[in-house]
Amino acid sequence: MGKVKSCSEQISTKEICLMAIIRSHLTGHPYKPRREWPDQAHVQWGGHGLVFGEGKSYNTAFFEAFPRDGTAGFIRGEGATIADAEDNAFAQWEKFFECKSHGGHQWGRSRRRAVGDKPYTNGGCFCRRCGAFETVMQPIVELGGWKKPISDMELDAISLGSTWNMNSQKVPEKFQKRLFLRARVFGVNIPKPPSFDEYEEFAGTRKREMRALYREYVSSCERAVAQYLKDKPEQESAVIEGVGTERLFSCLVASRLKKLKES
Repeated sequence: MGKVKSCSEQISTKEICLMAIIRSHLTGHPYKPRREWPDQAHVQWGGHGLVFGEGKSYNTAFFEAFPRDGTAGFIRGEGATIADAEDNAFAQWEKFFECKSHGGHQWGRSRRRAVGDKPYTNGGCFCRRCGAFETVMQPIVELGGWKKPISDMELDAISLGSTWNMNSQKVPEKFQKRLFLRARVFGVNIPKPPSFDEYEEFAGTRKREMRALYREYVSSCERAVAQYLKDKPEQESAVIEGVGTERLFSCLVASRLKKLKES
């Protein structure tokens, strides 16, 4: 009886990219991916990643992949070494590929079918057969969302200059526009962000000058948020309970807003 080939061995060579697309900040790293990741998969890794969990946190080597073959949108493997972490991530990819190839994924907004399991509303979905994660549905729009008071997270993002599309590679343009409008609606008097597409005077602006303009814009946003916080003493930063990543970010945001308020 012949040896059963693995999922990766069953794929034709046309579907395999022997050199995965490595994130630019790792191009000079001594480690190179050893597994045959699918074509156009972006990968990144690290030897020491801090993970926050319920009741504990730990350091681990990790390997993350972003396939574009319909198996999953994001895969993360962990292990004692980067190589172990890649093996762990690749085993997940093989599992997801097997599911996709035999019947296809069955997507749902919840991680598992359990009472009280909060569904994702941003379009992210989980396969109910294999557990793969990918954004495959449209976001659920909350009616009346504009009436919600501006949050600490939004104020922090505004103070960091996230309403200017110079930073569009990191912050989606749709989010920037919504954030700017919400700031104005709730009385955070930030200046209108410059647009290099609309104003001819910015044509040919050098990168150094653009950075100077950006720093000036961020400073204006910081002052506007600081003034808003002073005018709204009832806006108290609330730290999320728990021990996970959300609590960590919540603490950082609360600390930054407190410094702005006291500035």
